[in-house]
Amino acid sequence: MAITTGFKEFESAQRTLAGIAIVHMIRKVQINDTKSTVFKIFCSLAS
Repeated sequence: MAITTGFKEFESAQRTLAGIAIVHMIRKVQINDTKSTVFKIFCSLAS
């Protein structure tokens, strides 16, 4: 029996998990950029 994750494609699951990992890194202050907002840091890392 296969386990379903709710994602139709592997790529969409991979992008979602990458975004979650980026948010966790920002919250833990592992990325230290005092000149940018959290949104700008996320956008620069996600692109």
